[in-house]
Amino acid sequence: MGPKNGNASNSNIDYEDSDDHDISDNIDLNNVKLNTLSANEQEKEDERMWQGVQAFFCNRYTEAQEIFAEKADIDPLYALGQGCISFLKAVTTFNEQDISIAIKQLVSAESLASAQIGAFKSQSSIGSSFGKFISNLNYFGNSNKNQQFMSNGQLRSTVIKAESLLLIALIQLLQESIISYVKAGLNLRRGYKNYEIVWNEINKPGFNVSVDYHTKGGVEFGYGTCNLVLSFMPGKIIKIISAIGYRGNKELGIELLNASLKGRGIRSPLASLLFVTSYTMLTSFSPSTLGPDNIPKAEEYIQDALKQFPGSDFFTFFAGRNLRLKRDLDASTEAFISVNHNLKEGFGVELRRLCDYELGMNYAMTLQWGKAAQCFDTLATENYWSPAFFRYFQAACLEMQGKKKEAIALYIEVPGLSVRKFGGRTILVEQYITRKVKNYMAKNFENTLLPGLEILLIWNSFACMKKEDLIRCLDIVNSKLDTLNNSNIIDSQCMLLLIKSSILNQLHRFQETNQCLRWILDHNGDIVDDKFIEPFAFWEMGVAAFLNENLEKAKLVWEETANFNGYEFEF
Repeated sequence: MGPKNGNASNSNIDYEDSDDHDISDNIDLNNVKLNTLSANEQEKEDERMWQGVQAFFCNRYTEAQEIFAEKADIDPLYALGQGCISFLKAVTTFNEQDISIAIKQLVSAESLASAQIGAFKSQSSIGSSFGKFISNLNYFGNSNKNQQFMSNGQLRSTVIKAESLLLIALIQLLQESIISYVKAGLNLRRGYKNYEIVWNEINKPGFNVSVDYHTKGGVEFGYGTCNLVLSFMPGKIIKIISAIGYRGNKELGIELLNASLKGRGIRSPLASLLFVTSYTMLTSFSPSTLGPDNIPKAEEYIQDALKQFPGSDFFTFFAGRNLRLKRDLDASTEAFISVNHNLKEGFGVELRRLCDYELGMNYAMTLQWGKAAQCFDTLATENYWSPAFFRYFQAACLEMQGKKKEAIALYIEVPGLSVRKFGGRTILVEQYITRKVKNYMAKNFENTLLPGLEILLIWNSFACMKKEDLIRCLDIVNSKLDTLNNSNIIDSQCMLLLIKSSILNQLHRFQETNQCLRWILDHNGDIVDDKFIEPFAFWEMGVAAFLNENLEKAKLVWEETANFNGYEFEF
């Protein structure tokens, strides 16, 4: 795949196996011209590109796409702009067609950048000594015959090539298969190596080439992103993508991303977006432990971005996510609704669906099960992400309202809707809901327990809920425990006690939490269906210790949790 021009070779990068990921038909790599612009000239030339970036983050999505399309067949930065929009859409929808389009456009950007790099190499090989001298003057920005530096144009192309590879790798990391992880590792390594070329070049002693601020911000953004992503990556994935050969430096990553952000160049809003995504998404995995540090950081970046892009859908969306983590669900809901009102066409449709999902979660966390069911019904009907999961969650919401008959009718639909796959296997959440529904059906839908609260447990949602709603949930669980029948009672009681322990943790009633967890661990050998209960119980035990300021015990318990494997929603 990649360039079809010898001068633009990209070391046979294996982006994907499909022919759909070849470069755009509109690009002729043989006619890619040398970029001889100085830094000042390049900055002036890229003003139009910057206008497109500003339009995108100010919610004028169609205008941004039109601007990027103007030169996407001749300028790799414009092609990268198209690829970035498609990248954001792909990681929003997880739709295979969207992923395919994003990778194809990013390959096109990488190919154009490689072709420009190849043109520089061809130019520098001119045979005559006079020609070499002129080449050095014009294209390497250095009058010293004994030391040749890369020109601004060459640095720019190398950064764009690296960024294209980085975004391809990030898409592949989200595809949840060993093959995609290996491909991601290879592309991440190649992207990192290209960033290293530029980083080492601009830090050479005596480097005297003027670099345009968009390119400078680009290497800071990319080099910083690589380090930050690698530092956050779970050890199990790092082992699979060991071709990278090193771990990321979190502190360096944050420092470089902040430099890119403060430079207010083309990558500045992307740096902001990466920060708020990292802090809000990472915190959502464990709000109790990560929230105190990460929530204020996310808030700072969100407010800074909203000053630069007032009313931005993207940053208002993440404001909603962060408000949820602060337990301010009313303000969080208002934020998602305000974004939803702006989204009517084009890229905005995908953001609207994402907001519908977040609204459904907020309604569930405030026990407004009817409103939550409506959101998940809409998402399932529109075939967003996983219709099977949304239909299941809709049924769970109906059951929480006491509408058992209507819920059963929806549960029965779920196995037929479970077709979502990454890397050739059913996605994890669909494996879970399919198993649950099959168990329900085998037992004639008796002891379905409290499926809405079970999802809130798995999604770490109790840590985002108000005290009064947590007390209501606790009453619901206690009532269900009092009415259990003898059908598979150990599984049922363990599940309900796990939910109860998580609620009690958030109410800081740690003695009661540990009583529930000890009962679960005393009976773990009798659990038949929900094998994730035992590791989740250890996790909640660690949370209890952490919130009770017994950090040593929390660490020991979580180390024990890490020894479990092969269960659903593995840590």
